[in-house]
Amino acid sequence: MKLRKGTREDAAALFSIIKERIEWMDREKLNSWNNVGYLTLFPLPYFEEEAGKGTLFVADDEEKVIGGAVILESDDRWPEGGSALYVHNLVARAGTNGGSFILSEAERMAKNEGKEYLRLDASSENPPLLSYYEKKGFHPNGTVEIGVYRGIRLEKRV
Repeated sequence: MKLRKGTREDAAALFSIIKERIEWMDREKLNSWNNVGYLTLFPLPYFEEEAGKGTLFVADDEEKVIGGAVILESDDRWPEGGSALYVHNLVARAGTNGGSFILSEAERMAKNEGKEYLRLDASSENPPLLSYYEKKGFHPNGTVEIGVYRGIRLEKRV
């Protein structure tokens, strides 16, 4: 597996994975992206634009895209304080270790860039996901709201 900057074509593949995961959330009765109009908040053109900016990253297994995220140097959803990389829209194909791999690579990027933190957010309505991030070493640091989405900001010192 490798993490690389995504292209506009990769954006379409990633968007397809997001749709698959939303369907999975519905089947599993999880309350997350599937209940906040995620595809409206983050439509395909958003991911294509991020690819154009060089902030879309994808993980592939040499054959196809298995996940990705938008990784930013700054984020107005977080208060000032501490240098960080910000991970948004993290998604991985079910049955892969893509999410863990992307987080590990983002952490490595943050360390290499001399950042203090890796930051992200997760739905406050999804306890299993919050527990997953806590097991990865992330700690709560406030809340975030985007439309009807209510999230917990999480950070990890790198």
